[in-house]
Amino acid sequence: MARPSRILLILSDLLIAYIAYILAFTVRTQVDVPFFRGPLPDYLFAVLKHGWLAVGLVQIFSNYLLGLYDPPDRPGTSRLAESLLIACAINTLALTSYYFYRLEFKFPRSILVVYGLFDAFFLFSWRWLLFRIARLRKKRVALCGHGPLVTELLEDIRNNPWLGYDVIGVVSDEESPTPPTPAPPAIGHRRDLQALIRIHNLEEVIYVPDPHWTQSAVQTLKEVESSGARILVAPTLYEMILCEPTSQRIKDIPLIPVSTQGSAAASQSVKNIFDLILSLGLLALLSPAFLVCALLIKATSSGPAIYRQERVGKNGRRFTLYKLRTMVESAESATGPVFVDVDDPRVTRIGRILRRLRVDEIPQLVNILKGDMSFVGPRPERPDFVETFERKIPFYRERHRVKPGLTGLAQVNGYYHTTAENKLKYDLAYVYRHNLFLDMMILLETAKVVLTRKGV
Repeated sequence: MARPSRILLILSDLLIAYIAYILAFTVRTQVDVPFFRGPLPDYLFAVLKHGWLAVGLVQIFSNYLLGLYDPPDRPGTSRLAESLLIACAINTLALTSYYFYRLEFKFPRSILVVYGLFDAFFLFSWRWLLFRIARLRKKRVALCGHGPLVTELLEDIRNNPWLGYDVIGVVSDEESPTPPTPAPPAIGHRRDLQALIRIHNLEEVIYVPDPHWTQSAVQTLKEVESSGARILVAPTLYEMILCEPTSQRIKDIPLIPVSTQGSAAASQSVKNIFDLILSLGLLALLSPAFLVCALLIKATSSGPAIYRQERVGKNGRRFTLYKLRTMVESAESATGPVFVDVDDPRVTRIGRILRRLRVDEIPQLVNILKGDMSFVGPRPERPDFVETFERKIPFYRERHRVKPGLTGLAQVNGYYHTTAENKLKYDLAYVYRHNLFLDMMILLETAKVVLTRKGV
């Protein structure tokens, strides 16, 4: 395998947590550790009530929040050390709170300090060793298809060697393929794929189908949707492999119902109540942080602390979005509406920090209270950009079928430079399949994005 599997990482993290916990007691009872008042009694481990379940769960959850079970976003020893130190700090604080609220006042807090140090050391050493081993052997893959998406995949793999892919070549799925540029060698045709896998010892084949016929089919479905007729598709083997099982059939021919209606009204009502309660709670909790940030903005640059901007919401309705100002006043007076670059000089020093921590979005809790937005949904865009995207990108208007969100599927899966086309794929996946469970998972992933400073 190119990267250690999540199961291996989770199991090894659990083992490390328990080893570090036992070692912390051993060291504190047998060694005179500097900065502490001598060794603890030998019998201490036997008489205390240990939160074994909490030790394991907190370890896994803190590592998950720091993205330590995901493919590395930014490789390197320093990046790994930074993430692990933050995760271990959260881990130690959480266990301290756990024993405090359990009223285990006899539990020595020094144990948890030593535990955190052992935990960080073992986690870093083990992760570093695993990724060094994994880097010695990359996964042999081939791309099957043609067109711009094949070229994009090749460039991403080439620019991100830590993903662990070694592209052996491109397999054509048409008679006269146009090879991608720059391209690895063409190694054959799709009809010979089984032989090619054996000859080149391929471990994975990434198939990139031609999107034109699928976009044409979706366009037809969208055109007839308003008629009220139910649409069913007699799938090929390709669709049957990708879709969920279906029990609907005509004699022995399976049929897949096409649904583009989103969630039911009852589910939407629960989502609205959830948005209302959570936004009120967060406004009360974050109001001190909001006040501090507003004062810092006013003290370091001229202009209002709150920035107002028109955005496009559900069904194309426009509304005023609120943010903490992170750019100089009248930043677009000379350029008009433009996207913000990663290192945009118009962003103020305090604004750069607010953007990195995502706290510039706090005022949008008011938008959620007003009903303009939800916690989860496609991010609202400005009218100028929407008009451009609707002309250039098929089905872009579909993302306006639901309320825009403070965060979304595109935000937890994408990056700052993710194209509007790729964001739309995630947005439409959410629009047509959203439910409360998916919302909860996106909110949890958002917390991880904020802590790891990844995403868009």
